[in-house]
Amino acid sequence: MKKLLFLIVVLLLFPITVFAKTPNQEETIKVIKSISNVTVIDGVTIESTDVDDQNVIFTINGNAIYIPYQFSDNKFSFKGGRLLLDSNNQVFGEPFDNEYAFFLYSILENKSNIPYNANDYYNTSNIVEIVNNGFTTDYKENTNTFGFTLTKDDNFKTNNGTVAYNITYNYYMDGDYPIVSLDNDDIENPATGNYNILITIMLISVLCLGVYSYMNRGKKKA
Repeated sequence: MKKLLFLIVVLLLFPITVFAKTPNQEETIKVIKSISNVTVIDGVTIESTDVDDQNVIFTINGNAIYIPYQFSDNKFSFKGGRLLLDSNNQVFGEPFDNEYAFFLYSILENKSNIPYNANDYYNTSNIVEIVNNGFTTDYKENTNTFGFTLTKDDNFKTNNGTVAYNITYNYYMDGDYPIVSLDNDDIENPATGNYNILITIMLISVLCLGVYSYMNRGKKKA
């Protein structure tokens, strides 16, 4: 009985070690550096990617493209372009200079195995629609994996009464669909995408088994 109980406990705890892993900064950088020979749109190919202390550096058609980034706690943030808001907090025109940051976001989003949701995909047109439907400075989709923030840019001068905001993409490493660098590429995130629920269920199961074993042993002694 004791051997059987030990085996069950080991089997229950094993998925926790595989799935409940929050990637760290080094793993995230490793994934980003692996981006190479990726055609993002017709005529535009990311030939290779490097990362220094301040920038993700795409080599695109022989040219170096710099995307500033930073890590904060479990968040990886990288700067995109700008958008303009009018006095009613509606987007004026289209966001601009955002394509390279969007390329990085879309590749990371694809590598995360997050279920595709057209309403939560942060391309240019969706950003406009999301902001127009309710302006705030911080946005995050419901799996808590990706989002973007808007930061007012007082240094960008406009002549039509609009206000400029910088776009920053955010990847939350402790979200439901983190990008984990694994040696075994066949291991994927759980289909539910909710690690906290998985861990809770496993721990409760282990506790119940322990209580059952203790009570069963007591009955045998009686």
